[in-house]
Amino acid sequence: MAAGSYQQRGTWKTSCGRLKRFYAKYQRPDGFWLTGGGTDSEDELAGLIERVRAKNPGHPIRVIEYRGGERIEGVALDPTPAAAAA
Repeated sequence: MAAGSYQQRGTWKTSCGRLKRFYAKYQRPDGFWLTGGGTDSEDELAGLIERVRAKNPGHPIRVIEYRGGERIEGVALDPTPAAAAA
């Protein structure tokens, strides 16, 4: 499990216990998905994705959203910004 987070009763929370709306996860070469960061705002989501890309170049990224307590797992994004723009 990613440092700074834990799973409790089926929901992911930050280490201080507050659930964020969006999380960006990246996939390690061994196949495990780790949380790279979280945000509450759609406006900040693009910046979060770019920060996770910069820290984990070449790794697929996935966005997880919590809406009304329901977990919505997004599709994996291409690991490079140039490919995403094409």
